[in-house]
Amino acid sequence: MGHCDAMLLILLGRSQYESIQITLMSRTDFLNILCLTDFGKIICINLYRSVRLGTLAADTVKDFLDACTSKYLAHFASSVGDLPKEVALNVATYWNTRSILVAGNMFTSPPSTQDPIQYATILSVDAVTRNASSAKAATYSAWKVRNQPDFDVLIKEWLRGGAMWTFGLGKDYFWLARPVDFSSIHPARLAKGLAQYHLETLGLCHFGNKNSLVRALVPAALTVHVSPLLRPTALDGIDNPAFRAAADSEVAPPAAHPGSTIDLELVRSNAPTADGQHEWLGKPLAILATSVVWEFLGVPVDATCNEDSSFHAQVLQQFEKNTPLSSARNYLDAIS
Repeated sequence: MGHCDAMLLILLGRSQYESIQITLMSRTDFLNILCLTDFGKIICINLYRSVRLGTLAADTVKDFLDACTSKYLAHFASSVGDLPKEVALNVATYWNTRSILVAGNMFTSPPSTQDPIQYATILSVDAVTRNASSAKAATYSAWKVRNQPDFDVLIKEWLRGGAMWTFGLGKDYFWLARPVDFSSIHPARLAKGLAQYHLETLGLCHFGNKNSLVRALVPAALTVHVSPLLRPTALDGIDNPAFRAAADSEVAPPAAHPGSTIDLELVRSNAPTADGQHEWLGKPLAILATSVVWEFLGVPVDATCNEDSSFHAQVLQQFEKNTPLSSARNYLDAIS
């Protein structure tokens, strides 16, 4: 049976030859199916950018792709009727597959030499509510925070007992960005509210627009001797199409400075550059919640691009201006 025959059987689903065809699928076969979607193409480009810049090792990316291939085959060995391209995208974005990138060498990438004095991270208000509920005898489970006064009451009650907050709990890392000086922002960019502005400039399309957002401001001095602030890898570029693993102008070796988010509004308008804000990664950090400045941002107005195929196409067009998909595929196909 030839390569094309094996691919045909995979694409058509299970058959009497299933036990044969599932052993013939290569990493290249999986990548071919993944690249049937624009989101899959974005994943390939982000993986290539991270290896090229040195924030992920080639062996780590190979292990990730091999795991994707195995999980893809395991799915079709037990299920029928699913579209191959959707299964390929799903297995690539599962946390238990992406976590291989963390286990590989995420935290051996170069520490940043341009750390901020203060950093910010964006949270769902539900995450704050759950923490408050578990930290206090009082129960906030039925408390729906809808506005600034509600949030102020919640924070006041929660902090009274010396509450702790752990950034990155359950994920092995958390995201950081330099706080925005709103006085320097054109009023038009703030017209839809602070939640929408942060969602756009930080590329937070995975939050959706049904939940309020909170900004947490933390003095960077609290992270000294705890964890370095590191440059992001392709990890979150795999489940967030609005993430870029490296700026277009960069080539290896890696520069010891932050990464850059991709501005959703600039992508939509097809601007010459889609740079948003500087970003870092940090290992989980537990600190007194009173050390944090908690700001209620409200609900984003528009946040549908995470599953918007037309937005994926726009992002891909931006990426390919400087990193053609062919370059990424040639590298990923040959990696060994």
